[in-house]
Amino acid sequence: IGSLQMPEVVVRAFANSPILQNHKLQIIGEGPEREVLEKIIAEHHLENCTELVGKVDQARVGELMKQANIFAFPSIRELGAGVVLEAMACGMACVVVDYGGPATLIGQGRGIKVPMADLGNLVISFQHALEELVVNPLLVEKLALAAHNHALKYYSWPAKAQKTLEVYSWITEHTEKPNFWE
Repeated sequence: IGSLQMPEVVVRAFANSPILQNHKLQIIGEGPEREVLEKIIAEHHLENCTELVGKVDQARVGELMKQANIFAFPSIRELGAGVVLEAMACGMACVVVDYGGPATLIGQGRGIKVPMADLGNLVISFQHALEELVVNPLLVEKLALAAHNHALKYYSWPAKAQKTLEVYSWITEHTEKPNFWE
């Protein structure tokens, strides 16, 4: 399970859950939250199931994503959701907050959206969603495949190039307006 942005939510979900503690949480990146995370990890004895990977290059992020099955993204600050799209393309089942760009990407059957809430309720929602996934590998596989297929169909370079051509044709040749979503 990987996590970026507001990682305290996912670390606290692990702290609350013996089920999740049987799995590995890797937090990629570096920032001002590290000290708080280290404190939570120590207080709840999560050293064996939680790794603060720190800052790594893009290639390493890709390797880590391909090795993981689930991507937890509790951020409400990144509206573009590029990292969620990358996780989808890597074939990960994603858990996101039902807000902004991540919520748009994670449609029905492509991941799990948890309701926007305060910190305590986000922790509980992420805990339940992650527990549901770790006890049901077939669900993880199903969501991951659907997410992967969606990412490739709509966001691969060939797909984006085709849509760009359709927009140019619509503007210059007055063809039918492109449909970006089915």
